[in-house]
Amino acid sequence: MNLREEDQVFIIKEPQGIFLTALKEEKEAYCSLDFLDNSAKVGDIYLARVLRTDKKRAWLDVGENKPALCIPRSAFVEGERQVVRILKESITTTYSQKGALVTDKFPEKEHFLKETESREPPHRLFANDPLWKTYLKNLNAQPQITVNDYTLYQEITALGFVSITLKSDLGWPTPLKEVWQTMLEPVVPLPGGGWILFEEGETLTAIDINTSRYDQKSVELKGDHDLYEFNKRAGEICIEQIKLRNYGGRVVIDFPAFKNKGFYFKLWKDLKEKFREKETFIPGFTRTGLFELTRYRAGLSNPQKLKKINFI
Repeated sequence: MNLREEDQVFIIKEPQGIFLTALKEEKEAYCSLDFLDNSAKVGDIYLARVLRTDKKRAWLDVGENKPALCIPRSAFVEGERQVVRILKESITTTYSQKGALVTDKFPEKEHFLKETESREPPHRLFANDPLWKTYLKNLNAQPQITVNDYTLYQEITALGFVSITLKSDLGWPTPLKEVWQTMLEPVVPLPGGGWILFEEGETLTAIDINTSRYDQKSVELKGDHDLYEFNKRAGEICIEQIKLRNYGGRVVIDFPAFKNKGFYFKLWKDLKEKFREKETFIPGFTRTGLFELTRYRAGLSNPQKLKKINFI
């Protein structure tokens, strides 16, 4: 993330978790939420007990309500101990509860095997950095950081940051809280008219772009050139929201259709350039005119996390 020295990062510790909000040129650029419940998170390494297996899969106890799923290199035996790393966190949705996804294939495994002799599973052998700390470590500048917790203030100072303000009474400034509240809103209005509908499902995230105003008054678009400018503007806001909300997996965007098929390729090139993420694959438009991309995400999306803690 390329922040400048005049940009701001707010880190607020609440009973539900640690909220980080980064503002670039006074506009929200990145948000993360770390829970304080000590649950398994991406990158953590566990000594786990194998509960059951089938031909290609195994389910392990990592100390959570739901067993973790593993696709092992070679078959596990029920009851044995295994050292695994968390790939995806457990999730509870309206329809189901899914356990974490883990792997037994990672470079440091041999090192951690030596620590298991005196341990009983389930036991966490290594805790990965929380998201707020990972974000700060990856910054290439010294932005203005405001934090409301003294322990966090000390940890941030130890990372080498100097422009830090401790405000124990910071609370939730209205503009910051609105950033997080907006993530729970499925509809995002577009400047000048039109709106975007975000629907995050279990297997994909569907995004629908509409040319009408949210009060159903249509935007005046005269031909494909006007539609291209509208779709480009809407697509850029989609990208901002995908990153801010941290949507992952398969994402499908339904743009208003062009009459001239050449505009699809032009729009694909523009949006691909805007994304600039190594782990995002953007094949472009399907034959039916849907724009597809696949984005890697570690852990839950921000809306999923907010729903988990009943954020208001």
